[in-house]
Amino acid sequence: MKKAILKQEVERTFGRQLTETRDFEQLSHLLLSHTRERLSPTTLKRLWGYLKNEDVQTRPHTLDVLARLVGYTGY
Repeated sequence: MKKAILKQEVERTFGRQLTETRDFEQLSHLLLSHTRERLSPTTLKRLWGYLKNEDVQTRPHTLDVLARLVGYTGY
């Protein structure tokens, strides 16, 4: 699965596109309640490109947690 597809699936599960700071905060809480794993809003913002000039590699754990949210066992 590509990151772009995973992000689309997460937004579908979340119910809308992630466009504001509060969206990333709410997604962080949703992840915690559904997967018992915490991803910070900042980590999510980096992955979605919400933070500019952030050239950081996405950790496999981050992708695994997001994949579990949308129904997969891992990325």
